Amino acid sequence: MTTSNNPELLVFDRRRRALIDSLLVELCEITGCDCSAFTDIRNNRDGVITHFRSGSTPEFDPQSLVSLFTRVLMKEPEYTIIDRKIIDPGPRLGPVVEAFEREQIDVVLSIPLLDNGILLGAACLFGKVPPVDPEALRNDLKPRIEGLINITANAFAALLPALDRVLEPGVHQEALLGLPEGMILVDRSGIILESNRVFADILDTSPEDLNGKDILKHIKISRYTKQLIEKLFSTGRAFDAIENLGVDSDPEDEIFNTEPRLQGKFYRLRGTPYPTGSSSPSGMILLADDVTESIFQQKEAESREKKHAQELELAKHLQQDFFPLTYQKKRIRIATRLIAAAELAGDFFDIFDLGPSTIGLVIGDVVGRGVPGSLMAMSVHGMIANQAGALTPPMKVLERVNDALFHQVKGDYWYGTCFYAKIHVTQLRVTYARAGHELPLWWSCETDEIKTLEGEGLPLGIFPDSSYTTQQVHLNEGDKLLLYTDGLTDTINPAGERFGHDNLIELFRRNTNLSPKNLLRLFENTIRDFRNGREQLDDIAMALISVVPDSWSTVTIPPFSFHEIAENLLNELDLKGVDVDTCFKVRLSLDECVTNAFRHGHRCDERKQITVGYLVESDRVTMKVRDNGQGFDFGLIPDPTLEENLLQPGGRGVFLTMKLMDEVQFNDVGNEITLTKFLHGFSGIS
Repeated sequence: MTTSNNPELLVFDRRRRALIDSLLVELCEITGCDCSAFTDIRNNRDGVITHFRSGSTPEFDPQSLVSLFTRVLMKEPEYTIIDRKIIDPGPRLGPVVEAFEREQIDVVLSIPLLDNGILLGAACLFGKVPPVDPEALRNDLKPRIEGLINITANAFAALLPALDRVLEPGVHQEALLGLPEGMILVDRSGIILESNRVFADILDTSPEDLNGKDILKHIKISRYTKQLIEKLFSTGRAFDAIENLGVDSDPEDEIFNTEPRLQGKFYRLRGTPYPTGSSSPSGMILLADDVTESIFQQKEAESREKKHAQELELAKHLQQDFFPLTYQKKRIRIATRLIAAAELAGDFFDIFDLGPSTIGLVIGDVVGRGVPGSLMAMSVHGMIANQAGALTPPMKVLERVNDALFHQVKGDYWYGTCFYAKIHVTQLRVTYARAGHELPLWWSCETDEIKTLEGEGLPLGIFPDSSYTTQQVHLNEGDKLLLYTDGLTDTINPAGERFGHDNLIELFRRNTNLSPKNLLRLFENTIRDFRNGREQLDDIAMALISVVPDSWSTVTIPPFSFHEIAENLLNELDLKGVDVDTCFKVRLSLDECVTNAFRHGHRCDERKQITVGYLVESDRVTMKVRDNGQGFDFGLIPDPTLEENLLQPGGRGVFLTMKLMDEVQFNDVGNEITLTKFLHGFSGIS
């Protein structure tokens, strides 16, 4: 059977010749030799195949020299380097001696191509110009040469079964080139020794054009994949990467490390060292699978997930904004805690300043999860905030919100539970209304009993014209009021049991001596232990209101005016019988500090808030003014009474305040001032 009549042999010869050509080119590049030649001992189909680095034919006959070395190698198949110093002038190497004597060559390398000890062919290299260092060829370059030869031998071994079984069509293609994925064989230096049609089609080229190219220089792959290839050559570590091959894309794009442009086709590259498992491989087998569809699907899913995560994160931040961790106004102190579930829910809590002596607070839970539930919670919260007022009864607030919510979401099956209360912080009076929410727990310090704040009312948004009732209780010093959402009592343990109201009441009763923060922390730890690893299915919102001894009055400007704050303070001083002169000094000093905070701290920005607090005790009044500016070094304030500072701007207000008050202190930042004025001649010194 002739080659021309057998397609299998045609394919074999074409692949074999491409493999030999790429081997000879690479050998010349590695060694610097002028001429390389190869004879196929197994087939001898084309005689001696030669490659001339210089492009010109040498004066000597390379075929005769290759034939000579081939006969030697058939007897002693070893890697051999011959130069002038070690040349054997015996009759076996007569033609070589003659080439050396005529100065046609300076060095000869003979390299056997072995597969499991079987000699497949022989390569020879002849060097003349430029001069070749035999020691370098013998020591430094030998591993690279042998690695290249090993890869080539492996490729030959893969080709030979097709030749041995030439009567079985398709064996060669199925064994090597008929792989459904792209495949290339690369030597240690990065040169492509073998490639199949699939891989060539990926790069819009042919296997013949691909073979002999440097994979790191001539194929557009990302820097990340290049690093993986180099690491494979140095350590033998296999890799798996995704590449956007065959398109004009930025090689710096790394599919899983940056945001690539989703165009063209994507391929999964799997690099395996050759020999397999070697820590110092001779080369690499690289397979390429088309994964474009899965990459697009993955990226679309990641984009959706990222957008969803961003929405959830934003919603969680907004939800956290409804939970001021601590709050105190006069004798009412509030601590809160939000234990968020894995999936965002609709719990909310907030506190409203309704005047110098009144606060409003609301806790609620909207049906629904994720971003929709969070948005509905914000909507309900906003409605309540808009309706809340110092003179508006709680029942009216809930009625108006219910009607607005019903008409806004009618037919969408949205509803929410809510508890809204107003607290007069001086009289300790609580008026409230309930819309289907969990009943708050009230612990009385006097009786050591826990009661529930009863109240009727349907959840918000279910029926129009729902009616609610306003209830009222009076708190005493030391009392505690617990507000919570149903996620607390509905917590389930691994046995399917609810935590329930009885457990909560008993836990509250046994630990009323704890501070508000520590009591909420105890609730959280107890619930976590009760779940015992089971997923938390719902948010848990808690607010603990406690009555403490008379303390600071703290407000912000805006929403309150300085006039209101000053009048409230002066009224309290008047009730204590403080003289008019002391009241004038207090008013003037507080006025100076608020003015400085506005002008210098906030640069006259009316949008920024100034925090003003005061505490009236039996022997003194203490005031604090804080702005949101960067502060200043109060030690650098010039003394305006000194002659050299008479024309200096600034510092007079602070200097005046220091003269009027008994004590003046600044915080480290310099954006908060504390003023103390002793009353009725008390110095505060015992």
